[in-house]
Amino acid sequence: MPDLLKLSEVRKMCGIDVETLRILIQDGLLPHVRQANGHVYMRPSEVPTNTEVVELLERRLVELLRHAQAQLGRVEVEVEAVRNDLELALEDPRAELGHDLLTLRSYSSDPHASSLTSALARLSADSMELRLYHRSLKDALKVEFT
Repeated sequence: MPDLLKLSEVRKMCGIDVETLRILIQDGLLPHVRQANGHVYMRPSEVPTNTEVVELLERRLVELLRHAQAQLGRVEVEVEAVRNDLELALEDPRAELGHDLLTLRSYSSDPHASSLTSALARLSADSMELRLYHRSLKDALKVEFT
């Protein structure tokens, strides 16, 4: 593949580590060519500069932070719903327990599902991804590359 570069070669050209390049490719943020054997390559004309990668990482990190902020809002709504169910149960211990209290530990991958556990799981997943991008951004900023 004379017109294609391995990610290790791309790393030498832009100073960005291979793992960060893989993350950006996996998330569809960098152009690439995937061979039948699964190996990923880049065309020399599509190799990003260090500055371009830093900007991509920064933009994606901000998107992830905003999404995590929205997920935190969902957690707050679910906590309030459980709080309300507990208060109602205290007012009338003989009444049926509220739906949010009963489903607190249930989990659904449905993004519209309503439980505290589901909301916390989505926030946790966002947190893992944003930590990955944050680390990649910090590493990219350390590179003295022109």
